[in-house]
Amino acid sequence: MGKNIFSLYRVLIVTSALVILFLACSGCTENMGGGAMDKITTDPGQTPEVMTSSATEPGSQENEPSLPASNTTTSSAPVSITVHSAFKTMKIKDTNPISGNIFIVINTTIENLDEKIPYIVNETTVDITGGGPITRKVYGRLSNPFYWGSIPPKSSKTGEMVFGVKATTEQFTLTLRDDQGKTILTKPLGSLPLGTYDQSPGSDSTTPESASAQTLNVTIHSAQKTTKIQDTHPLPGNIYVVINMTIENLALSEPFVANENTIDITGGGPMTQKIYDRVANPLYWGTIPPKSSKTGEIVFGVKESTNQFTLTLLDEKKQVLLSKPIGTLSTGPYLPSLGNTGLLSATNFTSVIEGLDTPEKVTEYADARFTFTYHDGCISYPPEEFFRVQEGDCKDYATFLSYVLAHHGYDTQIVAFKYFKDDKRYGHVVTLFKENDGSMYYVTTPVVSMMRAVTSIDDLLKKECSRLGIPTIANYTIVPAGSVDTCVL
Repeated sequence: MGKNIFSLYRVLIVTSALVILFLACSGCTENMGGGAMDKITTDPGQTPEVMTSSATEPGSQENEPSLPASNTTTSSAPVSITVHSAFKTMKIKDTNPISGNIFIVINTTIENLDEKIPYIVNETTVDITGGGPITRKVYGRLSNPFYWGSIPPKSSKTGEMVFGVKATTEQFTLTLRDDQGKTILTKPLGSLPLGTYDQSPGSDSTTPESASAQTLNVTIHSAQKTTKIQDTHPLPGNIYVVINMTIENLALSEPFVANENTIDITGGGPMTQKIYDRVANPLYWGTIPPKSSKTGEIVFGVKESTNQFTLTLLDEKKQVLLSKPIGTLSTGPYLPSLGNTGLLSATNFTSVIEGLDTPEKVTEYADARFTFTYHDGCISYPPEEFFRVQEGDCKDYATFLSYVLAHHGYDTQIVAFKYFKDDKRYGHVVTLFKENDGSMYYVTTPVVSMMRAVTSIDDLLKKECSRLGIPTIANYTIVPAGSVDTCVL
């Protein structure tokens, strides 16, 4: 009896060990020999590298560093501020400051750079040297008041702020705080000229010339380096820089002429019209009338060795009108299908899914939005959870991509397989779908926007063998679109 119990106990131990071993070998490109993950390369036939599970895929725009706020002391601030004009005045229409004080009128744009959290603007989050914001009563006397309230994520707000400060104050700094009172950005203004504010509602402020010297404002929505725009490559030793921007002409009477002579960047210059025909939303050359703006993408060709970028706008006499520091930029694929859809910044899962209605859009979205991060096991995140956490591995990408494609009527499957390389076993998961004309494609990490044409599942497996540098696939399984269970039996 004791011997039988001992034998049973030994069987249970062995069985448990086998289960644990199976689970440890069922994730995305994991290594049976020690937990290292296989980083699949972008070129067919290239030998995969081995890297730790904390690594992220190349080309992911989620790893792009935040653009520094214009002329600020804190590049990592969740907000950016642009001061269009600033001056001191002794009177705003029929209102005078209290004795010993003076008004400061600042026309400013505050941009909320955060993708999820609104920024609250009120008398506790905005401050200036020597005083503080004036009450709402005074704001009613302004032409374009910047009223208190929230600025939604990835949005901006422009208007005039009024401060009451001690008349003896000589140097000014504007400070923005969070709702806990912590300073998140400071904007030095220096000394300010004395001007007048005496116009009817809706007209422009009468400011001194030195206060309105900035005639342009530039808002950068996105910026990246890329080695290819559709079928076009840069010259050897160069790289493309694509900047999606809004140029605002603040002048009262003079148009701004945007062309290859008035817009410049560190390490290079704008590209020809031929390139512009290949971008989704080109900012074509032409005039921007007074008090108007123009939004679109500008493509620059720059030296590949350039690390720090500054955008410069000049007048037709080559005088600098505005310099916009951009800092470092990451390299990733250009995403023409998404254009200015707003899908990358949208936070509603249902609306994003509805908007990703083509294979090009959903794959480009996945490249730009998600970060590759390995996690154990063969169970992927449900699509909505992956959308929320924004990071995962090949099985999470495949579940999300197949779910969205199937939602829009594409015949879609998940293909999960195991293979051996250097006596170690790995796993991988890809997405297979058919276009409306019957043509078949599959996508795989790390660059899921690279759609590979195939004729069958066997053809897919052969192409993966070539891409991974392996002789054969050990075994595979077909999983329904959107499934979270990608285990290979």
